[in-house]
Amino acid sequence: RLVTLSMKAAPRRGEVPYSESAEMALLGAVLLDEWECWGELEEEMPEAEQFFLIEHQHIWRAFMAMYQQGIAITVPTTAFQLSEMGTIEAVDKETGGTEEYLVRLVAHTWSAVGSRSFARIIREYAARRKLIQQGTAMVQQGFTGKAQTQYTGEI
Repeated sequence: RLVTLSMKAAPRRGEVPYSESAEMALLGAVLLDEWECWGELEEEMPEAEQFFLIEHQHIWRAFMAMYQQGIAITVPTTAFQLSEMGTIEAVDKETGGTEEYLVRLVAHTWSAVGSRSFARIIREYAARRKLIQQGTAMVQQGFTGKAQTQYTGEI
């Protein structure tokens, strides 16, 4: 099986920048071989909030909790951790079934090698979304007149 990443160089106008494939590949890679992933990621570990899809944020938080506790990351242990964290219902709602979705993540990914690349893509898209959010806030402030600016007389 080959990982097929459907990442565009730039999303079409109006599309939110994110790669579902990169998110799925990183999560699947952790389920396949967590130690290979942690070795590849080291200092480049993404934050849960950098994942675009809420179900992926919940799953990543469960992974991080298990990693910190020294618990092996498998489909059943991840489902249990999500249940313990009170987020399994949210993941179920978004995916149609947590354990089935975790198995799909594994099937989506053929190797944990490349985890750093998947994490980089996730972080880059998160940075772009943050820029869009900040730019949008600035534009809204300009239209409402609530911008915190000081006019110097020069443009």
